[in-house]
Amino acid sequence: MSDDEDRFWGKVTIGDGCWEWQACGSREGYGRFGLGGRVLLAHRVSWTFANGPIPAGMHVLHRCDNPACVRPGHLFLGTNDDNIADMDAKGRRKGGVGSRHGSAKLTEADVPKARALVASGMTQREAGKLLGVSRWTVGRIVRGKTWRHVEDEEEAEFVRQDDLSRSYDVAKSFPVQINDD
Repeated sequence: MSDDEDRFWGKVTIGDGCWEWQACGSREGYGRFGLGGRVLLAHRVSWTFANGPIPAGMHVLHRCDNPACVRPGHLFLGTNDDNIADMDAKGRRKGGVGSRHGSAKLTEADVPKARALVASGMTQREAGKLLGVSRWTVGRIVRGKTWRHVEDEEEAEFVRQDDLSRSYDVAKSFPVQINDD
């Protein structure tokens, strides 16, 4: 065992369940460990000591859902999407998802309409004004960067028709008026 490993494991309480980090940590409870002139997350260091390098783009996730745990058997690799799905499944994502997020201005029902409006030829700026959000918000929805959990089943036929006039029909179902100037 290297000096770094000895120093690392000296900061861990080892027991029957989780092996908890006892030194410096983040507000969220994740341990931090100085190594090679950098401060690293302790559970990632633990994974590396036990299993070797973490492949690029991979996260180290906790089976036990305990951020202070560094027990290698409680850790596993996953993608960013795996990490988000794990947080959602365990109810740990801050702020909630979609309309449950405290800052949400849209609902799940608005998202397919936003996508359909843009697909029919309306600009993101126009769709944003109609929905009461910025064009950037509409763009992120259309590109699938946000609101990915919302399916467009109801609007699929509308999008396939590619009929510009339909965008105004959809818009009429919104509680705001479109300016025809």
